[in-house]
Amino acid sequence: EPLYLRLVADAKKQYGPESEEYATALASLASLYNSWGQYPKATTAYTKVLALLEKQFGSESDKLIPILVELGKEQSGRPYLQAEQKPEDYLKRAAKIGTEKFGKDSKAVVAVLDVLSNYYQRHHEWDKAAKTYTQIIAADEKIFGPESAETMKALEQYAGVLQMMGLKNAAESIEARITKLKSPKSATDN
Repeated sequence: EPLYLRLVADAKKQYGPESEEYATALASLASLYNSWGQYPKATTAYTKVLALLEKQFGSESDKLIPILVELGKEQSGRPYLQAEQKPEDYLKRAAKIGTEKFGKDSKAVVAVLDVLSNYYQRHHEWDKAAKTYTQIIAADEKIFGPESAETMKALEQYAGVLQMMGLKNAAESIEARITKLKSPKSATDN
């Protein structure tokens, strides 16, 4: 920690408090705190990085996406953190920026939606999780194809969410689709 703090102080002194170098050093410090489970300190550092990046690049810059996702992850499932914004808001903002910059069927957006769907599942918001998985599946099918490992994973997770919602028939329909998509591969592999 002392080395990271020194890097932050040096970057601020050498490049200025609004420099990209300072923001990078702060992000590294936040990652360190996160890896140690010091979530309040990590959140504080990530919030400072977000403010710096917004000032440098604007509030709709795609450079904000990784920090918004980290803020969404940092606070997810940690109710003792008091935040002005809910983790869902950070993640939805990241998805919106990604959609505007890269399109709704981009890998960047799918990665954010995956984190958002996990957030919804942890909070038992099954309807929102299901809706998010339908977006992920549609994007994965366009990016990777309907038989890809990514699409299969999303379909399996979607089926699990449907089960949690009590929609057994819908879940079984998705599971049957997965089995059908997997079976030709296993037949040709033998």
